[in-house]
Amino acid sequence: MLDQIRTEFFKLRKRWLPYVLLVALLISVLLPLVVNYINYKSILSKNPELASIEVTVNPDGSTTISGLPPFEPDSRFDTTYMYAQQLARLKKSLVLPGAMESVFDSIPNLGMFLVIVLAASVIGNEYGWGTVRQAIGRGNSRASYLASKVLTTTITAVAGIIAVVAVGLIATIITSLLVEGSIAWEGFASYFFISLGASLLVIMVYIALATFFAVLLRSAMAGMAVAMVWFIGESIVMALLIMSTGWLADLNVYLLSYNTGQLLSFTFGSDFTADMWKSVGLLVLYSGIFLAGSYGIFRRQDLTA
Repeated sequence: MLDQIRTEFFKLRKRWLPYVLLVALLISVLLPLVVNYINYKSILSKNPELASIEVTVNPDGSTTISGLPPFEPDSRFDTTYMYAQQLARLKKSLVLPGAMESVFDSIPNLGMFLVIVLAASVIGNEYGWGTVRQAIGRGNSRASYLASKVLTTTITAVAGIIAVVAVGLIATIITSLLVEGSIAWEGFASYFFISLGASLLVIMVYIALATFFAVLLRSAMAGMAVAMVWFIGESIVMALLIMSTGWLADLNVYLLSYNTGQLLSFTFGSDFTADMWKSVGLLVLYSGIFLAGSYGIFRRQDLTA
């Protein structure tokens, strides 16, 4: 098994796809920070009187702005007041912990599509190249072959996400110091590790999903396409169920998209609720079903066809 995993890593390192996906994820995390910081400095340069405002992030995720300069009675239409509101939003996105909320939003949302591409290509391309038959013919068991593929994909995805989160954390520390001059670390560690764990679990489910369809359809492209259609289709079904009543509305809580959304709704200052623990259990169950299904199909496939 270890030799097979080493072989899979060697093949993956020689391909351009993992590096392109990693760069895409890094850009999705860093670009908003850069753009928001440029906009923040631009507003301050035009409105230096707003430099003294303070933005407090409340436990419910809302913000309280203090230190505003005096405005006219109907300040809703005051340009400076509107700039202050915009500055508050930008400040929240640049200063910890709010800045890391933006990072953790970007990683699963784009990351689930990227890992679908990675997972489907790792197993699906082998069918197109005809190397599945050769690998099994050399005496590798089907269980160890599939397990090495899944483990390689999982380790690669987890390592990439941790690397992107680390870069995002460093970047948000820098923007926090540039904007505030200090960082409030209280309560941050628990939020950080829970959010990271939730993101990784969501990513793992979509690895299992993409692997299942790539094995079922014997194709990387078909596996990617059907896995993405599943994701989009579930979003449509979930919207319809939300508008329903009775037992139809109750079905919503068992959907993959609903439970990933539950986990990703965790924010700084909030509690990890019983509903979120249920989502953890259901996502682990989904992963197990997809992986077991992948193995069941792969074990019975005629690889000579």
